[in-house]
Amino acid sequence: MLSMAEAKLIPNRQPDGFKGFLENFNEAFAQVDPMVKEVRQLEKDTHREGVKAFLKFPYPVADRMMVHFKYLRMNRNKDEHMMILSERGNQHLLDQHSDAEETKKYVLGRVFLCAYWVRPVHDEQNKIIGSNIRYIFNGDVGGSLPKWVQSQVGPKNALDSLRGFIGYKK
Repeated sequence: MLSMAEAKLIPNRQPDGFKGFLENFNEAFAQVDPMVKEVRQLEKDTHREGVKAFLKFPYPVADRMMVHFKYLRMNRNKDEHMMILSERGNQHLLDQHSDAEETKKYVLGRVFLCAYWVRPVHDEQNKIIGSNIRYIFNGDVGGSLPKWVQSQVGPKNALDSLRGFIGYKK
């Protein structure tokens, strides 16, 4: 499933105003998304953090578990911030941080790429007048969820994720 959303201009909101969500993603994501049961930090090194998220799905769909790495790129360019989630290279996280009970209780979803990208919007005098935010999710929610259901839910979920990100207050 691939879904994207963009807020072309959030007026009077500097890109640095969104750093709190990115830096505190584990608690912020759980705060703004009602589907999130829990987000756990598994391990952390100098350039990435292993994360496990537990998601609630409406009955009769089974709840999901997703295990991925989080990469933060603050001030990637001046006043530009990015957070990337990816399952690439996560097998050792699954091996070390999953147990039989979780495997029975949750369907494993996959996050190929999920990203929030915040960039400044400038006026004619090169003054920052707001922020541009892009969100993308490319993954497989796992299980036997029909593609047509995923196609219906994906765009709404992308918009909800973007709205939650914009509305987050620490």
